[in-house]
Amino acid sequence: MKRANIGVVGFGGIAKVHALACYALQVLYQDMPFEPKLLKAYRRGQPQAKGIFQEIVPSLDALLEDEELDLIDICTPNYLHCEQVKKALKYGKAVYCEKPLALNFKEAKALVELAANKHLLNQVALIYRFMPAVVQARDYVAGSQLGEIIHFKFALYHKGYLNERPLSWREQMKFSGGGALMDLGIHLVDLVRFILGDIAAVRAELFTYTQERFLKGTEGEKGRVDVDEYAKLDVQLKKSGLGTIECSRISSDLYENTVLEIYGTQGSIKVIDREPRYVQIHRHAANITSTGDTPGVTPFYEFCRKVFPSEKNSLGTAVDMHLTSLYNMCLNLSEGKVIYAETPTFWEAAEAQKVIEMALISQRDNSRWVNGDELD
Repeated sequence: MKRANIGVVGFGGIAKVHALACYALQVLYQDMPFEPKLLKAYRRGQPQAKGIFQEIVPSLDALLEDEELDLIDICTPNYLHCEQVKKALKYGKAVYCEKPLALNFKEAKALVELAANKHLLNQVALIYRFMPAVVQARDYVAGSQLGEIIHFKFALYHKGYLNERPLSWREQMKFSGGGALMDLGIHLVDLVRFILGDIAAVRAELFTYTQERFLKGTEGEKGRVDVDEYAKLDVQLKKSGLGTIECSRISSDLYENTVLEIYGTQGSIKVIDREPRYVQIHRHAANITSTGDTPGVTPFYEFCRKVFPSEKNSLGTAVDMHLTSLYNMCLNLSEGKVIYAETPTFWEAAEAQKVIEMALISQRDNSRWVNGDELD
C-alpha cells in the first residue's frame, strides 16, 4: 500500500474538516490503495501544540522542503492561496487547495499554467462534484433523458452573517476576492458547468445588507464591508438554457439549504443536499416523480457511491463530500495520474473564477450582460 503523506498549511476551521475527513477515511475503508497520513502542519503566526500531527514546523519553507511529504493541503485565507500554491508547485509538490484557487481569474490562470508546466497533480475542494445525487443529475442530463434544457435554478443559502459577528477577512475584497458569490456561489458556478456545460454570459445583482461591522478587539470601532452578502446571477449557457444562480450568507432558515433544479422538455430533476445520495426525477410524459438510482451509471458515479459514507456512517453532508473529494485526490496521487476526468483540477477552478469575475464586472457596470469572451 502506498503512503499519501500530507502536509497541511493553516489549521483553522476548514483544515480541521479536512483532517477529520482524512481520519474518517482510515476508519471507514480498509481496501484503499493508499494510506493517508497527516504528518506535518504550518500555521502562520500561531504556534500550537502538535496535536494530531507528528510535527508543527516554523515556516512554509520548512514544510515544503520535507521530501517525505507527497501532498500539500492548503487551508488558509483566500489572499494567501496564490503565493502558497505557487511555492508548493515550485518545490515539486502535488497540491490540494481550498476554494477559491486565487483572488482572481488572472492569478488562477497563472497557477494552472505553472502546474501544467511542472506536470504536478492538483485539485481544488469544489466538493459538491462528489455528492452522488449531483453526479446522478449530471449523468441523467448527459444521457439526454431530460431532453433539451429550458431553464434551471441553483441556490445555496447560509445564515452565518445575519448577526453582529465582527469584521473578518472574508468581508474585505482585498483579502477574500468576493463575498457570498466567491465563498458559496463558486460551488454553484462549478455545478452549472459540471452538470449543464459551459456558461456563455452572466448578468449579476449583488447586495450587502450589513454595511459595517465591529472591528475585533476595539472599543466599538467599525470597519466597512465591501463584499456581497447576497448574489443573484442570470446565466446563459453556451448550449440551450437560461437560469439563475442565487447564494446568500444572510438567509435564515431551519436548514442551510442547497437546492439544484433543472427543467427540460422531458421533465425535471432536483437535488437537495439533505438527501445527497439520490436525485429526484420527474418524467413529464408519464407524470411520475421518483427518487433512487438512475440507469446507465458512469464509473465516476460508481466511485462516488462507493466512497461517500452511508447514512449510518455519515459525518454530515459537508464532511462526507470533503471525505470523498480527498479520497479522489489521494487516489490520483497513488496512481500518479488523474483517474476521473470529473476531478476539479486547477483548470476547472479557474474556469469557475472566470464566471465569478464576469459577475463582478456585470455588477460594476450596472448589471449588464457580460460575455466570457471579454476575459479571454
